[in-house]
Amino acid sequence: MYRLGATVATMTVVAVAGFPGLAATASTPPSAPPAIRGLAHRAGGHGTAGTMVGRAGGARAVVTTSNWAGYVATGTAFTDVVGSWTEPAVTCTGKAQQAAFWVGFDGWLALSPLEQVGSDSDCTKKGASYYAWWQMYPATYHTFPHKLCPVAPGDTLTASVTKSGNDFTLRITDTTRGVTCPIPTQTSSAPATSAEWVVEDPSSNLTGSLLKLADFGTVNFSGASADGTSLSSLTNDGITMQTRRGGAVILKAETTPIFADGASFGVTWQHS
Repeated sequence: MYRLGATVATMTVVAVAGFPGLAATASTPPSAPPAIRGLAHRAGGHGTAGTMVGRAGGARAVVTTSNWAGYVATGTAFTDVVGSWTEPAVTCTGKAQQAAFWVGFDGWLALSPLEQVGSDSDCTKKGASYYAWWQMYPATYHTFPHKLCPVAPGDTLTASVTKSGNDFTLRITDTTRGVTCPIPTQTSSAPATSAEWVVEDPSSNLTGSLLKLADFGTVNFSGASADGTSLSSLTNDGITMQTRRGGAVILKAETTPIFADGASFGVTWQHS
């Protein structure tokens, strides 16, 4: 999601001692870092932060970005991606802060399109705010009225994007409430050459700079798969979110290794 311009995030790859639960085949980090995406569909934007991915010889590569955390799968053109998460409650301090959770296609390489659907746990001057949204970046984002598509902390959300030719079907369901939010079929020539399961720090529609990441605690993604294949069996990269401030490296959100079921993982907030 993108809330303003497309600033390119910084990506770093480092080696870390072996982690269980990662795909057995080492994956090579993309040749270019992901663009900072924020809700192109609203004020402010979300981004990714990468942290672990494949391993080789008992070590794994760790990809970091300034605005995304989670996982990305590459290596083929995809036709569907799906994942679930439980909407986390945010801890608010009276300042505007945002955190987005989504699944989608593309957007991993700079200047590429992005087809995504997800939810936000935000902090406003009035308190916490929770809602669902979708976007076909670079087109503007769309949020759902709460009466039409209510979202609350503790709700389980399942989101998917399906591609058939140039038609994209985006879907998000609050399985706790039994409500599916209506999204018309979208048309795009986007290639769907990456699939993502992401926690994002949005960027400002006014300045293009990243917003403060809301303290969402920990969010666990489950049922993560693309084209019917579990995340751990795909060519995947883990992503952790970190930035530099005043010369210091700040870890913003950290991603776990893929869990034993091969289709779930967690992301934990560390710093705004």
